[in-house]
Amino acid sequence: MEIERLLASCGSDVAGLRDRALLLVGFAGALRRSELVAIDREHLRFAPEDMTLLVPRGGHKATEEGAAIGIPRGPNPLACPVRAVEAWLRRSRIEWGSVFRRVSTGGSLEDRLSPQGVWRILRRRAEMANLTVPKGERLSPHGLRAGRRVSG
Repeated sequence: MEIERLLASCGSDVAGLRDRALLLVGFAGALRRSELVAIDREHLRFAPEDMTLLVPRGGHKATEEGAAIGIPRGPNPLACPVRAVEAWLRRSRIEWGSVFRRVSTGGSLEDRLSPQGVWRILRRRAEMANLTVPKGERLSPHGLRAGRRVSG
């Protein structure tokens, strides 16, 4: 399965933890790149059984105030989006502001990721996982979740 191969390319370093959380939240919430990078720490609420994500106005099926999406804890700790976000927040020590940030070559956190940055991360992880995308197909978290053809 493509997501498993993408996740296998994510190590336990800062960028790997961020990318695992980014991929899993993107897939679990069927979020667009712009919605992923708009997530702030203040938009997340954790409970024993799930994580609630408030997608800001203009995002995923949003009302004027935004939309709340419940993302359940998965049975597999390595593929659970909630555990991945918790691990990322612990490691990065992000307490407020943007959740998904750029990581410098040295492993330091920088500014908020851009939607184009999410695309670059996905492309790099697909390359590391030896996944190929047929010409004419887009590589995106939503596209993979929706079952677009990606082969290895």
